Amino acid sequence: MQSIKTQITDAAIKRNSKEQIKQISDPQYPIKFRYSKCRKKGSWFVVINKSGKSIWRKVGQHPALNREKLIKRLPEIMAELAINPNSNAITVGRFETVNNLITWYVERSETARFLSEKRRCAIKSIANKHVVSKLGSIKIKDLDHEKVDSQLIVVMQNQYSLAYTRQVYDILRLAFKQAQKLRLIDYNPIAGLKFTDFITAPIKPKQGKLTAKNIIKLNSQFEKAEYQAKILAMLMLLHGTRIGETRATRWDWVDWNDNSLLIPSESTKTKQAHKIPLTDFAIEMLKGYRQKQESKGYKGTYMFPNGHGNNIGETKANNYIKSVSNGDWTAHDLRKLARTCWLDLDIDYFIGELLLNHKMSKLDSTYIHTHAEKQKRDGLNKYHLWLKNNGFNQLLFN
Repeated sequence: MQSIKTQITDAAIKRNSKEQIKQISDPQYPIKFRYSKCRKKGSWFVVINKSGKSIWRKVGQHPALNREKLIKRLPEIMAELAINPNSNAITVGRFETVNNLITWYVERSETARFLSEKRRCAIKSIANKHVVSKLGSIKIKDLDHEKVDSQLIVVMQNQYSLAYTRQVYDILRLAFKQAQKLRLIDYNPIAGLKFTDFITAPIKPKQGKLTAKNIIKLNSQFEKAEYQAKILAMLMLLHGTRIGETRATRWDWVDWNDNSLLIPSESTKTKQAHKIPLTDFAIEMLKGYRQKQESKGYKGTYMFPNGHGNNIGETKANNYIKSVSNGDWTAHDLRKLARTCWLDLDIDYFIGELLLNHKMSKLDSTYIHTHAEKQKRDGLNKYHLWLKNNGFNQLLFN
């Protein structure tokens, strides 16, 4: 490997890129530069001596990291390596453009097991469609409040809702925050910026497409629906559960002695177990559904099987809901309708929050766990009686 010793400047890197030089050593500092195969890029290394051995540590890539930035951070890097030669906290400025950083964040998200498949897809879609397309070519050192505002926020809020615009900004904010934590960027140009710095108008929650006044039409739609799709939708209407939790429901989550359904923490959005009291109405429906499954030869684990040993997927579940609603409403509208009906029936606000399995403060959680179990069951009994009185009685078992 051909190596030369000279001050490693950007000019020296460019000048020697046309030669057969593979490595440049700096006579003034313990740094070395190695060219990549394309000769237009390369890697920076810091070399220290430990117990008579040379230890090479990669600290960044050129051109994202230039000499000036490296020398500025060198004292900090050397101090860190003196304490721990294997430290991971020595990388400097790995990314040059917003596109570089966002691409890394998307790839990292795709392998994050703690994120749901739905969330991973949303991150990838939002990042590529909006963040990269509008800010991708900007160098990180040039990104500022004005560019985020004029090229992302203003453009987005003219075409999309404020709620969606905030989702897009959050992807940008989280990507930069993660890169800074891992020391993949020298500084975070949007650190401290909040969405309200750009948009001060309050974001109003999206109104549900279903109200108690729609109950007669809703009853008719359920009555005409295919049986399994009807049961899926009815479970969500009865308990206000999310579609992801509902489609994954297992029969062994049902406690027939306690008349309850326990969704484990790993299957909920909030990552906290969700215990749902089962009323006589719900028990009758579930027993009838189980008997019908068994009569057709299915005795498996899942309430909504996909035929391959697992539960139905997100697309299939959404198609079930569309088949019931004829596209008039979504699964989340059933959840909103349940919440609205609970309020109309004077079911305690905190009980409603718990039935929705919303994340609560420690104070609220203490109140709930101390007082809630009986109130939860009483509230659902009151609500399910209201549903029965409005026609949701015999149709489920046909």
